[in-house]
Amino acid sequence: MVRADEWLGPGETARRFGITTKALRVYEREGLVAPHRAQSGWRLYGPAHLAQLHQIVVLRDLGLPLRSIKALIGSQSRLREVLAFQRENLEAQRAKIGRAIALIETAQRQLDAG
Repeated sequence: MVRADEWLGPGETARRFGITTKALRVYEREGLVAPHRAQSGWRLYGPAHLAQLHQIVVLRDLGLPLRSIKALIGSQSRLREVLAFQRENLEAQRAKIGRAIALIETAQRQLDAG
């Protein structure tokens, strides 16, 4: 039997992940996570749920839509591919931002020089 302190309610779970309880309900509705239901009907999240939520939150932070996340959950090979693709995209964005900052710095130097 799992100890009671290993299970968290929606409020504490949301707080730990920096999300809202509404987001947890959306993840449940979309089939991304299926929390345990206590006899009272309360949703409870155990260690496996928390690991899955961690994955969901990280993928959301990377900009992936819920539909894509649902397809990836549980597929490590596909997850590796998507993470590699997302990394490439982010590195390209970083390069673009670096070029834009360089242009701004050049313009500022020219303005300072008259």
